[in-house]
Amino acid sequence: MSKEISKERKITYYIGMGLIVIGFLLFISNFVTFIMNFGNFSSTGFSSIVGGFARAFIGMIMMIAGGITMAIGSQGLAGSGVILDPKRARRDRAPFSKMYGGMVKDGLDGAGININNIAEKIGGNSTKQTATTEIIKIKCRACSALNNEKDNFCSSCGQKL
Repeated sequence: MSKEISKERKITYYIGMGLIVIGFLLFISNFVTFIMNFGNFSSTGFSSIVGGFARAFIGMIMMIAGGITMAIGSQGLAGSGVILDPKRARRDRAPFSKMYGGMVKDGLDGAGININNIAEKIGGNSTKQTATTEIIKIKCRACSALNNEKDNFCSSCGQKL
């Protein structure tokens, strides 16, 4: 899994950001035009009203398209849900998964917590070893609830095991 985001995804992300900015400017231009012409009803005609609505509508569509494009750029096609492939989604999101783990490690280091010492206390001598304990459960004959091996009575219905 790559730790870096590809150049194509970065370009897609910034194109989406540009679409959002242009869409916002188109949308907000209606309000600026309205404020500048407030009280001047001589130039208000059907074509200027329709033009203003069209500009606002196109601006909203561009902002939505820009948001979708930014999501695809940042998380990839599978990571953003455009392509339904869990394995590819994990690959697309790998740079961010690695980043989050790095942030947690940086935070623990900043707090003076050594994760290796904690892992040794929990799991044994090294961080590579993991402690495995076998848990045995007993199924109650009356209610089918799972109970601990040492229980004499069912924790759900109270019947003798």
